[in-house]
Amino acid sequence: MKKKVISVFLVLFMVFSPLAAMAETGKDETVYINLNHDGSVNNIKVVNHVFGIEGSEFFTDYGKYTNIKNLNDETAPSIDGNILKWPLSQYKNTDLYYEGTVNKESPIEVVIKYYLDGKELKGEELAGKSGHLKVVINIKYTSEKNGEAPKLMTQIQFPVDMDIFKNIKVKGGSKVVVGSSANVTFVSLPGDTQSFEVEMDGIEMELKSISISAVPSEFALPGSVKEGLNMLTDGLAEIEENAGKLENGMGDTITGTKALKTGMVVLGEGLSDIYRGSSKIYEESKNITSGMEEFHNGLSQFANDSGKMIDGIDAAYQGLDKLYQGSEETYKGVGGLYDGSRNLSKGTKELSNGITELKEGHSQLVALAQELLKSTDPRVRGMAQGIIQEGKALEELSSGATQVNGGASGLEGGIGQLYGGLGEYNKGFSQVQLGMKEISEKSKQFPTYLGMLSKNYGVLKAGTNSLFKGYGDINSALGEISKNVSTLPTNTQKLVDGRTAIKTGINKLNKGIKKVRISISDNLGELIGGADGKSSYTSFMDNERNKNSSVQFVMQTPSVEMEEVKKVEVVQEKKKSFFDRLMGLFKKD
Repeated sequence: MKKKVISVFLVLFMVFSPLAAMAETGKDETVYINLNHDGSVNNIKVVNHVFGIEGSEFFTDYGKYTNIKNLNDETAPSIDGNILKWPLSQYKNTDLYYEGTVNKESPIEVVIKYYLDGKELKGEELAGKSGHLKVVINIKYTSEKNGEAPKLMTQIQFPVDMDIFKNIKVKGGSKVVVGSSANVTFVSLPGDTQSFEVEMDGIEMELKSISISAVPSEFALPGSVKEGLNMLTDGLAEIEENAGKLENGMGDTITGTKALKTGMVVLGEGLSDIYRGSSKIYEESKNITSGMEEFHNGLSQFANDSGKMIDGIDAAYQGLDKLYQGSEETYKGVGGLYDGSRNLSKGTKELSNGITELKEGHSQLVALAQELLKSTDPRVRGMAQGIIQEGKALEELSSGATQVNGGASGLEGGIGQLYGGLGEYNKGFSQVQLGMKEISEKSKQFPTYLGMLSKNYGVLKAGTNSLFKGYGDINSALGEISKNVSTLPTNTQKLVDGRTAIKTGINKLNKGIKKVRISISDNLGELIGGADGKSSYTSFMDNERNKNSSVQFVMQTPSVEMEEVKKVEVVQEKKKSFFDRLMGLFKKD
Protein backbone atom coordinates (compact mmCIF):
# COMPACT_ATOMS: atom_id res chain seq x y z
CA MET A 1 0.00 0.00 0.00
CA LYS A 2 2.80 2.41 0.84
CA LYS A 3 4.42 1.81 -2.55
CA LYS A 4 1.13 2.66 -4.27
CA VAL A 5 0.82 5.88 -2.29
CA ILE A 6 4.44 6.77 -3.13
CA SER A 7 3.82 6.14 -6.84
CA VAL A 8 0.88 8.54 -6.70
CA PHE A 9 3.10 11.24 -5.28
CA LEU A 10 5.73 10.41 -7.89
CA VAL A 11 3.16 11.37 -10.52
CA LEU A 12 2.13 14.44 -8.51
CA PHE A 13 5.76 15.58 -8.41
CA MET A 14 6.16 15.22 -12.17
CA VAL A 15 2.96 17.22 -12.69
CA PHE A 16 3.42 19.96 -10.11
CA SER A 17 7.20 20.43 -9.78
CA PRO A 18 7.35 22.98 -12.64
CA LEU A 19 4.81 25.07 -10.72
CA ALA A 20 6.66 25.10 -7.45
CA ALA A 21 8.66 28.28 -8.06
CA MET A 22 6.84 30.14 -10.80
CA ALA A 23 7.09 33.33 -8.77
CA GLU A 24 10.90 33.54 -9.29
CA THR A 25 13.57 32.27 -11.65
CA GLY A 26 14.34 28.60 -11.12
CA LYS A 27 15.26 25.48 -13.00
CA ASP A 28 14.13 21.91 -13.57
CA GLU A 29 17.06 19.53 -13.76
CA THR A 30 16.54 16.31 -15.68
CA VAL A 31 19.39 13.81 -15.46
CA TYR A 32 19.49 11.35 -18.40
CA ILE A 33 21.59 8.29 -17.62
CA ASN A 34 22.33 5.73 -20.32
CA LEU A 35 22.88 2.35 -18.70
CA ASN A 36 24.59 -0.75 -19.95
CA HIS A 37 22.73 -4.09 -19.96
CA ASP A 38 24.04 -4.85 -16.47
CA GLY A 39 22.87 -1.48 -15.06
CA SER A 40 26.31 0.16 -14.97
CA VAL A 41 26.49 3.77 -16.14
CA ASN A 42 27.53 4.38 -19.73
CA ASN A 43 27.15 8.18 -19.80
CA ILE A 44 25.23 10.95 -18.08
CA LYS A 45 23.70 14.04 -19.60
CA VAL A 46 21.75 16.75 -17.83
CA VAL A 47 19.10 18.94 -19.44
CA ASN A 48 18.17 22.11 -17.55
CA HIS A 49 14.97 24.06 -18.03
CA VAL A 50 15.20 27.63 -16.74
CA PHE A 51 11.83 29.34 -16.18
CA GLY A 52 10.49 32.50 -14.54
CA ILE A 53 12.98 34.57 -16.54
CA GLU A 54 10.95 37.78 -16.93
CA GLY A 55 12.60 40.61 -14.95
CA SER A 56 15.90 38.71 -14.43
CA GLU A 57 19.15 39.77 -16.14
CA PHE A 58 21.19 36.64 -15.44
CA PHE A 59 20.69 33.09 -14.21
CA THR A 60 23.44 31.38 -12.23
CA ASP A 61 23.79 27.61 -12.21
CA TYR A 62 26.25 25.60 -10.13
CA GLY A 63 27.84 22.38 -11.31
CA LYS A 64 30.66 20.91 -13.39
CA TYR A 65 29.58 20.33 -17.00
CA THR A 66 31.41 19.41 -20.17
CA ASN A 67 30.23 20.01 -23.73
CA ILE A 68 27.50 22.47 -22.78
CA LYS A 69 24.91 22.99 -25.55
CA ASN A 70 22.26 25.70 -25.69
CA LEU A 71 19.13 23.98 -26.98
CA ASN A 72 17.41 27.28 -27.83
CA ASP A 73 20.04 29.16 -29.85
CA GLU A 74 23.77 29.89 -30.03
CA THR A 75 23.95 31.97 -26.83
CA ALA A 76 26.70 30.69 -24.50
CA PRO A 77 27.12 31.16 -20.74
CA SER A 78 30.12 32.55 -18.95
CA ILE A 79 31.90 29.78 -17.06
CA ASP A 80 33.98 30.23 -13.94
CA GLY A 81 35.00 26.81 -12.64
CA ASN A 82 31.74 25.19 -11.50
CA ILE A 83 29.70 28.37 -11.96
CA LEU A 84 27.66 29.02 -15.12
CA LYS A 85 26.16 32.45 -15.71
CA TRP A 86 23.54 32.76 -18.44
CA PRO A 87 22.44 36.12 -19.89
CA LEU A 88 18.65 36.30 -20.07
CA SER A 89 17.93 39.45 -21.99
CA GLN A 90 16.95 37.55 -25.17
CA TYR A 91 14.66 35.10 -23.29
CA LYS A 92 11.92 37.48 -22.18
CA ASN A 93 9.10 35.55 -23.83
CA THR A 94 10.44 32.02 -23.60
CA ASP A 95 12.26 29.60 -21.28
CA LEU A 96 15.89 28.57 -21.54
CA TYR A 97 16.92 24.96 -22.26
CA TYR A 98 20.51 23.68 -22.24
CA GLU A 99 22.29 20.38 -21.82
CA GLY A 100 25.67 19.24 -20.63
CA THR A 101 27.64 16.04 -20.32
CA VAL A 102 28.47 15.10 -16.75
CA ASN A 103 31.27 12.95 -15.35
CA LYS A 104 29.86 12.20 -11.94
CA GLU A 105 28.75 9.21 -9.90
CA SER A 106 25.02 8.53 -10.01
CA PRO A 107 23.21 8.53 -6.64
CA ILE A 108 21.30 5.46 -7.85
CA GLU A 109 23.29 2.26 -8.26
CA VAL A 110 21.57 -0.21 -10.56
CA VAL A 111 22.68 -3.84 -10.91
CA ILE A 112 20.89 -6.06 -13.46
CA LYS A 113 21.60 -9.78 -13.81
CA TYR A 114 20.24 -12.23 -16.41
CA TYR A 115 19.86 -16.00 -15.89
CA LEU A 116 18.93 -18.30 -18.78
CA ASP A 117 17.83 -21.76 -17.59
CA GLY A 118 19.65 -21.05 -14.31
CA LYS A 119 22.93 -19.95 -15.93
CA GLU A 120 24.01 -16.30 -15.67
CA LEU A 121 24.58 -14.57 -19.03
CA LYS A 122 25.28 -11.04 -20.12
CA GLY A 123 22.31 -9.14 -21.43
CA GLU A 124 23.75 -8.77 -24.91
CA GLU A 125 24.23 -12.56 -25.09
CA LEU A 126 20.49 -13.24 -24.82
CA ALA A 127 19.60 -12.12 -28.34
CA GLY A 128 17.99 -14.96 -30.31
CA LYS A 129 18.17 -17.51 -27.46
CA SER A 130 15.25 -19.53 -26.08
CA GLY A 131 14.52 -20.89 -22.62
CA HIS A 132 13.51 -19.79 -19.13
CA LEU A 133 14.75 -16.28 -18.41
CA LYS A 134 15.13 -14.70 -14.97
CA VAL A 135 16.01 -11.01 -14.65
CA VAL A 136 17.06 -9.63 -11.24
CA ILE A 137 17.19 -5.85 -10.73
CA ASN A 138 18.84 -4.41 -7.60
CA ILE A 139 18.51 -0.73 -6.63
CA LYS A 140 20.79 0.96 -4.10
CA TYR A 141 21.06 4.68 -3.19
CA THR A 142 24.59 6.02 -2.76
CA SER A 143 25.86 9.20 -1.06
CA GLU A 144 28.36 11.90 -1.97
CA LYS A 145 31.52 12.37 0.14
CA ASN A 146 30.36 9.80 2.68
CA GLY A 147 27.30 11.92 3.45
CA GLU A 148 23.70 10.83 3.74
CA ALA A 149 22.24 9.20 0.62
CA PRO A 150 19.52 11.30 -1.04
CA LYS A 151 15.94 10.22 -0.40
CA LEU A 152 14.71 9.15 -3.80
CA MET A 153 11.68 7.28 -5.12
CA THR A 154 12.39 5.11 -8.14
CA GLN A 155 10.00 3.56 -10.63
CA ILE A 156 11.13 0.80 -12.99
CA GLN A 157 9.32 0.11 -16.27
CA PHE A 158 10.13 -3.24 -17.90
CA PRO A 159 8.12 -3.72 -21.17
CA VAL A 160 7.75 -7.36 -22.29
CA ASP A 161 6.67 -8.51 -25.77
CA MET A 162 4.13 -11.30 -25.18
CA ASP A 163 4.65 -12.59 -28.72
CA ILE A 164 8.12 -13.64 -27.50
CA PHE A 165 7.57 -14.36 -23.79
CA LYS A 166 4.95 -16.42 -21.93
CA ASN A 167 4.30 -17.40 -18.32
CA ILE A 168 5.43 -14.03 -16.96
CA LYS A 169 5.87 -13.98 -13.16
CA VAL A 170 6.73 -10.84 -11.20
CA LYS A 171 8.22 -10.62 -7.73
CA GLY A 172 8.06 -7.29 -5.91
CA GLY A 173 6.04 -5.46 -8.58
CA SER A 174 2.97 -5.54 -10.78
CA LYS A 175 2.08 -6.43 -14.36
CA VAL A 176 -0.34 -4.66 -16.71
CA VAL A 177 -1.22 -6.30 -20.04
CA VAL A 178 -2.23 -4.14 -23.00
CA GLY A 179 -2.74 -6.05 -26.22
CA SER A 180 0.37 -8.14 -26.93
CA SER A 181 2.54 -6.16 -24.53
CA ALA A 182 2.96 -6.54 -20.77
CA ASN A 183 4.31 -3.63 -18.76
CA VAL A 184 6.06 -4.78 -15.58
CA THR A 185 6.41 -2.03 -12.99
CA PHE A 186 8.46 -1.82 -9.78
CA VAL A 187 8.63 0.97 -7.20
CA SER A 188 11.72 1.41 -5.06
CA LEU A 189 11.63 3.48 -1.86
CA PRO A 190 14.49 5.17 0.00
CA GLY A 191 16.44 2.78 2.16
CA ASP A 192 18.62 -0.27 1.79
CA THR A 193 19.22 -2.25 -1.38
CA GLN A 194 15.98 -3.46 -2.91
CA SER A 195 15.64 -6.40 -5.28
CA PHE A 196 13.05 -7.12 -7.97
CA GLU A 197 12.60 -10.15 -10.22
CA VAL A 198 10.91 -11.13 -13.47
CA GLU A 199 10.70 -14.72 -14.72
CA MET A 200 9.36 -15.84 -18.10
CA ASP A 201 9.73 -18.34 -20.91
CA GLY A 202 10.96 -16.96 -24.24
CA ILE A 203 11.67 -18.04 -27.81
CA GLU A 204 14.27 -16.20 -29.95
CA MET A 205 14.56 -13.58 -27.28
CA GLU A 206 14.67 -9.86 -27.72
CA LEU A 207 14.36 -7.42 -24.81
CA LYS A 208 13.08 -3.89 -24.94
CA SER A 209 14.85 -1.13 -23.00
CA ILE A 210 14.32 -1.04 -19.24
CA SER A 211 13.39 2.49 -18.14
CA ILE A 212 14.06 3.80 -14.65
CA SER A 213 12.83 7.16 -13.35
CA ALA A 214 13.49 8.70 -9.95
CA VAL A 215 12.48 11.82 -8.06
CA PRO A 216 13.18 13.03 -4.53
CA SER A 217 10.87 11.51 -1.96
CA GLU A 218 10.56 14.98 -0.43
CA PHE A 219 9.31 17.79 -2.61
CA ALA A 220 7.39 21.02 -2.21
CA LEU A 221 3.85 21.31 -3.47
CA PRO A 222 1.74 24.44 -4.02
CA GLY A 223 -0.41 25.42 -1.08
CA SER A 224 -3.57 24.60 -3.05
CA VAL A 225 -2.28 21.06 -3.62
CA LYS A 226 -1.47 20.64 0.06
CA GLU A 227 -4.92 21.91 0.92
CA GLY A 228 -6.37 19.49 -1.61
CA LEU A 229 -4.44 16.60 -0.05
CA ASN A 230 -5.74 17.60 3.37
CA MET A 231 -9.25 17.66 1.90
CA LEU A 232 -8.49 14.25 0.39
CA THR A 233 -7.59 12.76 3.78
CA ASP A 234 -10.65 14.42 5.36
CA GLY A 235 -12.79 13.02 2.55
CA LEU A 236 -11.29 9.57 3.03
CA ALA A 237 -12.14 9.80 6.73
CA GLU A 238 -15.72 10.72 5.82
CA ILE A 239 -15.86 7.89 3.28
CA GLU A 240 -14.52 5.57 5.97
CA GLU A 241 -17.27 6.67 8.37
CA ASN A 242 -20.00 6.36 5.75
CA ALA A 243 -18.63 3.00 4.63
CA GLY A 244 -19.06 1.86 8.23
CA LYS A 245 -22.66 3.05 8.15
CA LEU A 246 -23.13 1.32 4.80
CA GLU A 247 -21.73 -1.89 6.28
CA ASN A 248 -24.18 -1.66 9.21
CA GLY A 249 -27.02 -0.92 6.80
CA MET A 250 -26.00 -3.90 4.69
CA GLY A 251 -26.12 -5.99 7.88
CA ASP A 252 -29.72 -4.85 8.44
CA THR A 253 -30.46 -5.63 4.79
CA ILE A 254 -29.05 -9.13 5.23
CA THR A 255 -31.26 -9.66 8.30
CA GLY A 256 -34.28 -8.45 6.35
CA THR A 257 -33.37 -10.66 3.40
CA LYS A 258 -33.12 -13.68 5.71
CA ALA A 259 -36.61 -12.85 7.00
CA LEU A 260 -37.71 -12.53 3.38
CA LYS A 261 -36.30 -16.00 2.71
CA THR A 262 -38.33 -17.41 5.64
CA GLY A 263 -41.42 -15.72 4.24
CA MET A 264 -40.62 -17.13 0.81
CA VAL A 265 -40.49 -20.64 2.31
CA VAL A 266 -43.92 -20.14 3.94
CA LEU A 267 -45.26 -18.62 0.72
CA GLY A 268 -43.89 -21.54 -1.29
CA GLU A 269 -45.53 -24.09 1.03
CA GLY A 270 -48.84 -22.19 0.90
CA LEU A 271 -48.74 -21.95 -2.89
CA SER A 272 -47.89 -25.65 -3.09
CA ASP A 273 -50.97 -26.48 -0.99
CA ILE A 274 -53.11 -24.15 -3.12
CA TYR A 275 -51.80 -25.79 -6.28
CA ARG A 276 -52.55 -29.29 -5.00
CA GLY A 277 -56.10 -28.22 -4.03
CA SER A 278 -56.51 -26.42 -7.33
CA SER A 279 -55.40 -29.53 -9.20
CA LYS A 280 -58.05 -31.60 -7.42
CA ILE A 281 -60.68 -28.97 -8.28
CA TYR A 282 -59.54 -29.00 -11.89
CA GLU A 283 -59.74 -32.80 -12.06
CA GLU A 284 -63.23 -32.75 -10.53
CA SER A 285 -64.26 -30.03 -12.98
CA LYS A 286 -63.74 -32.55 -15.77
CA ASN A 287 -66.37 -34.79 -14.12
CA ILE A 288 -68.71 -31.80 -13.77
CA THR A 289 -68.36 -30.87 -17.43
CA SER A 290 -68.84 -34.52 -18.41
CA GLY A 291 -72.00 -34.73 -16.26
CA MET A 292 -73.30 -31.45 -17.67
CA GLU A 293 -72.71 -32.80 -21.16
CA GLU A 294 -74.73 -35.94 -20.39
CA PHE A 295 -77.50 -33.93 -18.71
CA HIS A 296 -77.66 -31.56 -21.68
CA ASN A 297 -77.89 -34.46 -24.10
CA GLY A 298 -80.67 -36.00 -22.01
CA LEU A 299 -82.45 -32.65 -21.76
CA SER A 300 -82.26 -32.21 -25.53
CA GLN A 301 -83.58 -35.73 -26.05
CA PHE A 302 -86.36 -35.09 -23.52
CA ALA A 303 -87.28 -31.88 -25.38
CA ASN A 304 -87.34 -33.78 -28.65
CA ASP A 305 -89.52 -36.55 -27.15
CA SER A 306 -91.85 -34.18 -25.22
CA GLY A 307 -94.50 -34.48 -27.97
CA LYS A 308 -94.88 -38.18 -27.26
CA MET A 309 -95.10 -37.40 -23.55
CA ILE A 310 -97.92 -34.92 -24.20
CA ASP A 311 -99.75 -37.52 -26.25
CA GLY A 312 -99.32 -40.01 -23.42
CA ILE A 313 -100.54 -37.48 -20.85
CA ASP A 314 -103.57 -36.71 -22.99
CA ALA A 315 -104.30 -40.43 -23.46
CA ALA A 316 -103.95 -40.91 -19.72
CA TYR A 317 -106.39 -38.07 -19.16
CA GLN A 318 -108.89 -39.61 -21.60
CA GLY A 319 -108.52 -43.00 -19.87
CA LEU A 320 -108.97 -41.39 -16.45
CA ASP A 321 -112.03 -39.57 -17.67
CA LYS A 322 -113.60 -42.82 -18.90
CA LEU A 323 -112.59 -44.53 -15.68
CA TYR A 324 -114.20 -41.71 -13.73
CA GLN A 325 -117.44 -42.08 -15.72
CA GLY A 326 -117.43 -45.84 -14.99
CA SER A 327 -116.73 -45.14 -11.36
CA GLU A 328 -119.79 -42.86 -11.23
CA GLU A 329 -121.96 -45.66 -12.62
CA THR A 330 -120.49 -48.11 -10.11
CA TYR A 331 -121.17 -45.65 -7.32
CA LYS A 332 -124.79 -45.36 -8.37
CA GLY A 333 -125.17 -49.18 -8.58
CA VAL A 334 -123.58 -49.61 -5.15
CA GLY A 335 -126.04 -46.96 -3.91
CA GLY A 336 -128.98 -49.09 -5.14
CA LEU A 337 -127.41 -52.19 -3.64
CA TYR A 338 -127.03 -50.32 -0.39
CA ASP A 339 -130.70 -49.42 -0.38
CA GLY A 340 -131.66 -53.08 -1.08
CA SER A 341 -129.42 -54.32 1.70
CA ARG A 342 -131.07 -51.93 4.09
CA ASN A 343 -134.51 -53.28 3.14
CA LEU A 344 -133.20 -56.84 3.41
CA SER A 345 -131.81 -56.17 6.82
CA LYS A 346 -135.12 -54.68 7.89
CA GLY A 347 -137.10 -57.70 6.58
CA THR A 348 -134.80 -60.24 8.16
CA LYS A 349 -135.08 -58.40 11.41
CA GLU A 350 -138.91 -58.49 11.27
CA LEU A 351 -138.74 -62.19 10.33
CA SER A 352 -136.43 -62.91 13.23
CA ASN A 353 -138.67 -61.01 15.61
CA GLY A 354 -141.82 -62.88 14.34
CA ILE A 355 -140.14 -66.27 14.68
CA THR A 356 -138.95 -65.32 18.16
CA GLU A 357 -142.54 -64.41 19.16
CA LEU A 358 -143.79 -67.67 17.59
CA LYS A 359 -141.13 -69.62 19.43
CA GLU A 360 -142.06 -67.97 22.73
CA GLY A 361 -145.81 -68.77 22.20
CA HIS A 362 -145.03 -72.33 21.12
CA SER A 363 -142.90 -72.91 24.24
CA GLN A 364 -146.08 -73.18 26.28
CA LEU A 365 -147.27 -75.95 23.94
CA VAL A 366 -143.95 -77.70 24.41
CA ALA A 367 -144.41 -77.58 28.20
CA LEU A 368 -147.88 -79.06 27.80
CA ALA A 369 -146.53 -81.69 25.41
CA GLN A 370 -143.97 -82.68 28.01
CA GLU A 371 -146.84 -83.54 30.36
CA LEU A 372 -148.74 -85.31 27.62
CA LEU A 373 -145.81 -87.67 27.07
CA LYS A 374 -146.85 -89.31 30.28
CA SER A 375 -150.18 -90.20 28.74
CA THR A 376 -150.94 -93.86 28.03
CA ASP A 377 -152.69 -92.97 24.92
CA PRO A 378 -150.33 -93.43 22.05
CA ARG A 379 -152.10 -90.85 20.01
CA VAL A 380 -151.63 -88.29 22.74
CA ARG A 381 -148.03 -89.23 23.14
CA GLY A 382 -147.54 -89.01 19.35
CA MET A 383 -149.13 -85.61 19.29
CA ALA A 384 -146.94 -84.54 22.20
CA GLN A 385 -143.84 -85.81 20.36
CA GLY A 386 -144.86 -83.80 17.32
CA ILE A 387 -145.29 -80.62 19.36
CA ILE A 388 -141.86 -81.12 20.99
CA GLN A 389 -140.26 -81.70 17.55
CA GLU A 390 -142.05 -78.65 16.22
CA GLY A 391 -140.63 -76.62 19.19
CA LYS A 392 -137.13 -77.76 18.33
CA ALA A 393 -137.70 -76.81 14.70
CA LEU A 394 -138.90 -73.38 15.79
CA GLU A 395 -135.84 -73.07 17.99
CA GLU A 396 -133.57 -73.82 15.04
CA LEU A 397 -135.61 -71.57 12.78
CA SER A 398 -135.32 -68.75 15.31
CA SER A 399 -131.57 -69.26 15.52
CA GLY A 400 -131.27 -69.28 11.74
CA ALA A 401 -133.45 -66.18 11.45
CA THR A 402 -131.18 -64.46 13.98
CA GLN A 403 -128.14 -65.43 11.96
CA VAL A 404 -129.77 -64.27 8.72
CA ASN A 405 -130.65 -61.01 10.36
CA GLY A 406 -127.07 -60.61 11.62
CA GLY A 407 -125.74 -61.38 8.13
CA ALA A 408 -128.17 -58.94 6.58
CA SER A 409 -127.11 -56.29 9.08
CA GLY A 410 -123.43 -57.02 8.31
CA LEU A 411 -124.16 -56.89 4.57
CA GLU A 412 -125.89 -53.59 5.04
CA GLY A 413 -122.93 -52.25 7.01
CA GLY A 414 -120.39 -53.53 4.46
CA ILE A 415 -122.30 -52.21 1.50
CA GLY A 416 -122.73 -48.94 3.39
CA GLN A 417 -118.97 -48.68 3.93
CA LEU A 418 -118.40 -49.63 0.28
CA TYR A 419 -120.86 -47.00 -0.80
CA GLY A 420 -119.25 -44.36 1.43
CA GLY A 421 -115.74 -45.41 0.26
CA LEU A 422 -116.82 -45.23 -3.36
CA GLY A 423 -118.16 -41.77 -2.68
CA GLU A 424 -114.81 -40.66 -1.29
CA TYR A 425 -113.03 -42.50 -4.09
CA ASN A 426 -115.11 -40.77 -6.71
CA LYS A 427 -114.58 -37.47 -5.02
CA GLY A 428 -110.74 -38.03 -5.03
CA PHE A 429 -110.89 -39.48 -8.51
CA SER A 430 -112.68 -36.38 -9.62
CA GLN A 431 -109.80 -34.27 -8.28
CA VAL A 432 -107.30 -36.55 -10.05
CA GLN A 433 -109.30 -36.26 -13.23
CA LEU A 434 -109.39 -32.47 -12.95
CA GLY A 435 -105.64 -32.37 -12.13
CA MET A 436 -104.85 -34.64 -15.05
CA LYS A 437 -106.93 -32.42 -17.26
CA GLU A 438 -104.92 -29.38 -16.11
CA ILE A 439 -101.67 -31.31 -16.63
CA SER A 440 -102.82 -32.33 -20.09
CA GLU A 441 -103.59 -28.74 -20.99
CA LYS A 442 -100.41 -27.26 -19.53
CA SER A 443 -98.17 -30.04 -20.81
CA LYS A 444 -98.83 -28.78 -24.30
CA GLN A 445 -96.43 -25.89 -23.44
CA PHE A 446 -93.64 -28.30 -22.44
CA PRO A 447 -91.89 -28.42 -25.86
CA THR A 448 -91.46 -24.64 -25.88
CA TYR A 449 -90.23 -24.54 -22.30
CA LEU A 450 -87.99 -27.57 -22.74
CA GLY A 451 -86.47 -26.07 -25.93
CA MET A 452 -85.70 -22.83 -24.09
CA LEU A 453 -84.30 -24.78 -21.13
CA SER A 454 -82.12 -26.90 -23.41
CA LYS A 455 -80.82 -23.80 -25.22
CA ASN A 456 -80.12 -21.91 -22.02
CA TYR A 457 -78.50 -24.94 -20.44
CA GLY A 458 -76.32 -25.23 -23.57
CA VAL A 459 -75.16 -21.65 -22.97
CA LEU A 460 -74.56 -22.49 -19.29
CA LYS A 461 -72.61 -25.59 -20.32
CA ALA A 462 -70.47 -23.61 -22.80
CA GLY A 463 -69.80 -20.96 -20.15
CA THR A 464 -68.92 -23.63 -17.61
CA ASN A 465 -66.55 -25.27 -20.11
CA SER A 466 -64.87 -21.91 -20.75
CA LEU A 467 -64.72 -21.29 -17.02
CA PHE A 468 -63.08 -24.61 -16.31
CA LYS A 469 -60.77 -24.23 -19.28
CA GLY A 470 -59.73 -20.85 -17.89
CA TYR A 471 -59.40 -22.48 -14.50
CA GLY A 472 -57.13 -25.03 -16.13
CA ASP A 473 -54.94 -22.17 -17.33
CA ILE A 474 -55.07 -20.70 -13.83
CA ASN A 475 -54.12 -24.08 -12.40
CA SER A 476 -51.18 -24.35 -14.82
CA ALA A 477 -50.14 -20.82 -13.90
CA LEU A 478 -50.41 -21.72 -10.21
CA GLY A 479 -48.19 -24.72 -10.87
CA GLU A 480 -45.65 -22.54 -12.65
CA ILE A 481 -45.81 -19.94 -9.88
CA SER A 482 -45.45 -22.64 -7.24
CA LYS A 483 -42.46 -24.07 -9.13
CA ASN A 484 -40.84 -20.66 -9.49
CA VAL A 485 -41.59 -19.65 -5.91
CA SER A 486 -40.04 -22.91 -4.72
CA THR A 487 -36.71 -21.66 -6.11
CA LEU A 488 -37.04 -18.26 -4.45
CA PRO A 489 -35.65 -19.35 -1.04
CA THR A 490 -32.51 -20.68 -2.79
CA ASN A 491 -32.21 -17.53 -4.88
CA THR A 492 -32.90 -15.42 -1.81
CA GLN A 493 -30.14 -17.31 -0.01
CA LYS A 494 -27.84 -16.45 -2.91
CA LEU A 495 -28.93 -12.85 -2.42
CA VAL A 496 -28.10 -13.18 1.29
CA ASP A 497 -24.73 -14.69 0.40
CA GLY A 498 -24.11 -11.96 -2.17
CA ARG A 499 -25.01 -9.21 0.27
CA THR A 500 -22.89 -10.90 2.92
CA ALA A 501 -20.01 -10.88 0.44
CA ILE A 502 -20.75 -7.21 -0.30
CA LYS A 503 -20.76 -6.49 3.43
CA THR A 504 -17.44 -8.32 3.75
CA GLY A 505 -16.13 -6.38 0.74
CA ILE A 506 -17.31 -3.09 2.24
CA ASN A 507 -15.55 -4.05 5.46
CA LYS A 508 -12.34 -4.77 3.56
CA LEU A 509 -12.79 -1.58 1.51
CA ASN A 510 -13.28 0.39 4.69
CA LYS A 511 -10.13 -1.12 6.16
CA GLY A 512 -8.29 -0.32 2.90
CA ILE A 513 -9.57 3.27 2.95
CA LYS A 514 -8.39 3.56 6.53
CA LYS A 515 -4.96 2.24 5.59
CA VAL A 516 -4.75 4.66 2.64
CA ARG A 517 -5.82 7.57 4.85
CA ILE A 518 -3.32 6.66 7.55
CA SER A 519 -0.62 6.01 4.95
CA ILE A 520 -1.22 9.38 3.27
CA SER A 521 -1.25 11.15 6.63
CA ASP A 522 1.90 9.33 7.78
CA ASN A 523 3.74 9.93 4.51
CA LEU A 524 2.74 13.53 3.85
CA GLY A 525 5.45 14.72 6.22
CA GLU A 526 8.04 12.60 4.42
CA LEU A 527 6.91 13.51 0.93
CA ILE A 528 6.23 17.24 1.17
CA GLY A 529 9.59 18.48 2.36
CA GLY A 530 10.66 19.27 5.87
CA ALA A 531 9.41 21.89 8.27
CA ASP A 532 10.03 24.64 5.72
CA GLY A 533 8.11 22.74 3.05
CA LYS A 534 11.19 22.42 0.83
CA SER A 535 12.91 19.31 -0.53
CA SER A 536 16.30 18.39 0.96
CA TYR A 537 17.51 17.15 -2.43
CA THR A 538 17.12 19.72 -5.20
CA SER A 539 20.06 19.21 -7.57
CA PHE A 540 22.28 16.44 -8.84
CA MET A 541 24.85 19.01 -10.06
CA ASP A 542 25.24 20.93 -6.78
CA ASN A 543 22.72 20.17 -4.05
CA GLU A 544 24.32 22.73 -1.69
CA ARG A 545 23.95 25.79 -3.90
CA ASN A 546 21.18 24.99 -6.44
CA LYS A 547 18.32 25.52 -3.99
CA ASN A 548 15.76 27.06 -6.33
CA SER A 549 15.77 23.89 -8.35
CA SER A 550 14.13 20.52 -8.78
CA VAL A 551 15.67 17.31 -10.03
CA GLN A 552 14.55 14.07 -11.60
CA PHE A 553 16.43 11.12 -13.06
CA VAL A 554 15.64 9.21 -16.24
CA MET A 555 17.66 6.06 -16.92
CA GLN A 556 17.48 3.49 -19.68
CA THR A 557 19.24 0.29 -20.71
CA PRO A 558 19.83 -0.59 -24.37
CA SER A 559 17.48 -3.07 -25.98
CA VAL A 560 18.57 -6.61 -26.78
CA GLU A 561 17.99 -7.29 -30.46
CA MET A 562 18.99 -9.97 -32.92
CA GLU A 563 21.41 -8.72 -35.52
CA GLU A 564 20.04 -7.87 -38.95
CA VAL A 565 21.91 -7.30 -42.18
CA LYS A 566 21.58 -3.61 -42.82
CA LYS A 567 22.32 -1.71 -46.00
CA VAL A 568 24.86 1.03 -45.62
CA GLU A 569 23.31 4.25 -46.75
CA VAL A 570 24.95 7.62 -46.98
CA VAL A 571 22.68 10.08 -45.27
CA GLN A 572 23.38 13.77 -45.42
CA GLU A 573 23.20 15.14 -41.89
CA LYS A 574 20.64 17.86 -41.53
CA LYS A 575 20.29 20.42 -38.83
CA LYS A 576 18.78 18.84 -35.72
CA SER A 577 15.72 20.29 -34.10
CA PHE A 578 15.31 20.68 -30.35
CA PHE A 579 13.25 17.45 -30.22
CA ASP A 580 15.92 15.53 -32.22
CA ARG A 581 18.62 16.71 -29.83
CA LEU A 582 16.45 15.78 -26.83
CA MET A 583 15.83 12.23 -28.12
CA GLY A 584 19.53 11.89 -28.89
CA LEU A 585 20.32 12.06 -25.18
CA PHE A 586 19.73 8.31 -24.92
CA LYS A 587 22.09 7.50 -27.78
CA LYS A 588 25.58 6.39 -26.90
CA ASP A 589 28.42 8.72 -27.89
